[in-house]
Amino acid sequence: ELSYEGVQSLLGLAHTTGTISDALPPPKSTLLSSFMLSYNPDVKGSTLTHGARALAKHVNRSSNKYWGNLNGSGELLCCPSSIFPDSNKNKLAMGVIMDLISNSCWLNMYTVQPHGDVFEIRVAEGYGARWSKDGYK
Repeated sequence: ELSYEGVQSLLGLAHTTGTISDALPPPKSTLLSSFMLSYNPDVKGSTLTHGARALAKHVNRSSNKYWGNLNGSGELLCCPSSIFPDSNKNKLAMGVIMDLISNSCWLNMYTVQPHGDVFEIRVAEGYGARWSKDGYK
C-alpha cells in the first residue's frame, strides 16, 4: 500500500520541516476555478477575478518585472484603466498562472502562519502562487 508520503513523492512534492504529511494537492481544475472567482461578487459590473487582484497586489514585488507591467492599482503602466479593462487584467493573470502551473518545479503542502495550511507552487526563479490546502481560496 502506498502512503501519503509515497504519493507526495510520486507527484514531486517537496518534503520540508513544515510539510503536511497526510495531504495531497488539490486538482488543477480546483486551483483554476478559485483563481477565476469574482473578487467583488457583490459589486454590480465588477468582473475582476481573485487571480487578477492577486497579480495587481504582488506585481510590484519584482524588480525585474517578472509578473508583467501592471501597477499597484491593476493598470498597465502605459495605459489608464479605461483602456485596460478588468477582462484584460483577468487574461493577463490567467496567462501568468498557467505559466506558473506549467513550469512549476517546487510544490509543497505546508503550514504558513498566519494563513494556515496551504498548497504552494514555485518556478525555478522562485516566483509562485499559493492557495488554501483545499485549493478553494
